Amino acid sequence: MIAKYFAKVTLAIVLIFLAGLGFFRKSEINSEVAMNGHSKKINDIFSKTRTICFGRFLLDVPFQAIVVYGPASIESEIWFKKNGAEWIEKIVSDRLSEIKEEASYIPSYETVALPLIGKVEDGVKVGQKILFGAVNSVGYVIDSIIPIGNDLFIQRFGPVPPQVDYRLRINEIASNISLREEGEIPLRAGICIEGGFVALTPIRERVTIGLRFHEFPDVRFSIDAHKNQGRLPSGSSPSKLRDSARLEAEALGVESFFTRIKVLRDGSRQLGSWEGEELATRRPAYKDNTDAHEFRFYSKGAANDVLNPELDIRLDSGVHGNAKAKLKPSITDEEALEIWDRIIDTIRIRQTSNASLSKQQVERTMLGARVKSGEPCSQTGTWECVTKKNVVNKRERRFIEGEKMPTALVKGGGGLWRILLGDKNHFAHVEWRLAQYDEDVRDGSN
Repeated sequence: MIAKYFAKVTLAIVLIFLAGLGFFRKSEINSEVAMNGHSKKINDIFSKTRTICFGRFLLDVPFQAIVVYGPASIESEIWFKKNGAEWIEKIVSDRLSEIKEEASYIPSYETVALPLIGKVEDGVKVGQKILFGAVNSVGYVIDSIIPIGNDLFIQRFGPVPPQVDYRLRINEIASNISLREEGEIPLRAGICIEGGFVALTPIRERVTIGLRFHEFPDVRFSIDAHKNQGRLPSGSSPSKLRDSARLEAEALGVESFFTRIKVLRDGSRQLGSWEGEELATRRPAYKDNTDAHEFRFYSKGAANDVLNPELDIRLDSGVHGNAKAKLKPSITDEEALEIWDRIIDTIRIRQTSNASLSKQQVERTMLGARVKSGEPCSQTGTWECVTKKNVVNKRERRFIEGEKMPTALVKGGGGLWRILLGDKNHFAHVEWRLAQYDEDVRDGSN
């Protein structure tokens, strides 16, 4: 018995010793692991976070992370210039010089159809200037320069056909822009952009942001949210892009590069309302490039849905300047996955209850909530029919709280009897999604 006891003790000591040497490790990990199994360094970084607003969504990021807003579009691209209002006269003057030069390349017999070239008009916003230019005879290139407080927003539209008076839309956008501090979460529905907030629903909208980390200076994180139009984008999924790149590498005789790529994750992932594909890899060093992480989540989103846009999220390590794989990564595979998960799992629709609201507003049904046909409406407001079928009537309808949610009249599939009667449509059970509150409609926002 004593011999068996000492044999067990000896075996336990050996196992502990081997574990201490990392004998059972499948991959290199950070030796500092917190009680919850996460890296202590990552836990420290995320011990204090802050919430930022981008587009119609919120994101929780480490408190010390640097937020960089990229290109944004509200019908057309919009730029923000901090403290730029004092330079408006010079900006207008410089732009008029450019317009004059650009117009000189257009034959005079064509500029007859564009009589507003070189004109400057006041917009609806105090101090706003609207400039008309053109680079060809197709139409105008129109600049809207909008000072608000000490800051400046600039938009460029075009080409706009000369027979279309686009000033009404330009002024509508300008009148709905307000200043916004980085940590400010607006009460109304609309779009958070760099330095500002746009309280309307444009046909085209896009917001991009990036994150930088003091602890990992070579790591770059980015999000691109782009509202779809009537049809979904044809962009390829990460796996299809990878397969295409592999075939190209094989054709060039460098297929061995792909065999050395370490795949950390590969497959479908549900991220809030987005159904997408996730691919997380660590690529090997090649020629002048170091090894580096390349993570991506991509979802096509849904058509004409501001709350489910095309979404492209990326994380890269080894970045120097704007070039990838130029520095040895300062982050391990496990740390990269932890940062990735801790950030993207917090992406959510911006609810007005995230700001300082009354008790009645806090208790409202969240935007994006779904109710099925036959169930009672949980919130008075505008609801959108969610179905892949072709809806005969309008997809968006207003319902009152407590009202039974109806079925929807859709095309086709009505059964043989209905077809014989000449009725090819039928009522189908669907889901209804809350798109906006009543007060958001009344105050002119989304």
